[in-house]
Amino acid sequence: MRKTLLKGIFLAALAVLALFGLLEKGGFGAETQPSAAPAAAPRQSAPPERVLVALERPAPAPQAGLEESAPPQAEARAPEPILHIFDTALGKSVEMGLEDYVLHTLAGEMPAGYEPEALKAQAVAIRSYALWKSRAYGGGGCAMAKDADLCTSSSHCAAFASDEKMRKNFGTQYEEKLAKLRLAVEETQGLCCAYEGEAIQALFHSSSGGQTEDSAAVFAQALPYLSSVKSPGEEQERDFRSSLTLKNEELAQKLNAAFPGAKLEAAKLQGQIEILGRSASGRVLTLRLGEKQASGKALRGALGLKSTNFTLKFGSGELRFEVLGFGHGVGLSQTGAEAMAKSGAGFREILSHYYQGVEILPLSKLE
Repeated sequence: MRKTLLKGIFLAALAVLALFGLLEKGGFGAETQPSAAPAAAPRQSAPPERVLVALERPAPAPQAGLEESAPPQAEARAPEPILHIFDTALGKSVEMGLEDYVLHTLAGEMPAGYEPEALKAQAVAIRSYALWKSRAYGGGGCAMAKDADLCTSSSHCAAFASDEKMRKNFGTQYEEKLAKLRLAVEETQGLCCAYEGEAIQALFHSSSGGQTEDSAAVFAQALPYLSSVKSPGEEQERDFRSSLTLKNEELAQKLNAAFPGAKLEAAKLQGQIEILGRSASGRVLTLRLGEKQASGKALRGALGLKSTNFTLKFGSGELRFEVLGFGHGVGLSQTGAEAMAKSGAGFREILSHYYQGVEILPLSKLE
């Protein structure tokens, strides 16, 4: 009896020992457990991955703000459009990437000393206008050459500063100013102003004189995004006021040559020159020149006035033209953009003010 009991206890002990041995060898289908634990360890030891995802995921609002200083990632990597530029200095067309064209034109059109947000707004306007003109995007191109999208003439398409010209203009500050301009282009890379999905005719000028002009008043074409808007803050900027004074004899001679049949007489100018109509923004639409009528635009061209927003001040044997603003006055005012940037406006706000109803879109979303 006692032997049987001892034998039972001994067998039970062996069974327990066997069970422990089986567990140590990974029995009961637990062969995947040892490999699962090491696999979990890297996930636990890599918090940077999870932190980066967490930072990017809740960022719709921050990223909307960041877009003002950073180019869109997906569109920035898209193939860059190639433009055909008629180089007036070389007398032939050359191929140039869109962003290079924007950089050189930005250097030609706006002072590098302007606020960064004003420079960004100008960069987007240049890019938009270039795409509007580009034959690849359905534009009419440049009339200077049959195969050209744009040209380097400031009187035809836009001012263009070659590297040589930038070095001459910037002098010892060449590297610093070029870096500033390049940053404005890079931080708006691929962005353009669009209306109903298409790049707009993003016209711009130096100074509006306090209010921009409606496109219909200058170019006889009403475009909804080129309507007249207030442009406050320009009073302290360049080109806001100017004047031209001419002796009556010289003025009569110039105007009779420019407007045959006017029959102006130096001694009678005060009774022969009269402003007949102005636009809502104050610019001269028509005026009487002796026996002829002329547009304010035509008179501006004949005398080299900075804009058509002028008044007449007759003096003793002379006539003084007092002028507000510089340029045609349509679209973005460069000095107005500078004033807005100094007041804290970002480039998107600036563009939305001067181009009414537009969207700022990446190239991939243009129709």
